[in-house]
Amino acid sequence: MALPESDGVKEDVDFHLSIAQYFVDVLDKFINELQRDAPGPHSKWRSCYLDFHFVMALAGNSFTNEQQATAVEKINCTWNDFLQKKSYAPVQQREYDSTQDSMLNISFS
Repeated sequence: MALPESDGVKEDVDFHLSIAQYFVDVLDKFINELQRDAPGPHSKWRSCYLDFHFVMALAGNSFTNEQQATAVEKINCTWNDFLQKKSYAPVQQREYDSTQDSMLNISFS
C-alpha cells in the first residue's frame, strides 16, 4: 500500500526542481551565447545571461519572473541593457572570489 502524497513534500520537490531548471536554463543560454560569440582568449567578453543571473542573485535571489521584474525596475536596468552588455557596477566591481562566495552563500528561503 502506497502512502498518500504529501502537499508539503510535493511543494518542496517542485521548488527544488524549478531551481534546478532555472540553473539549467542559465547554463544552456550561456553555452549557446559562448558558442555564437566565440570570444578570443584575451577578450574581455562578458555573458549577458551570467551577468543577468548574478544581478538577480545579488538583488535578493530574484529567481521568479515577478521577482526579476521587480529587481530590474529597482536597479533601473532592462533586459536590453544586458543584451547590449552595458556594465552594472555592483557585478563588475566584485572580484571573482567574492562573487563565487556570494553565490555559494545564497539561501533559498
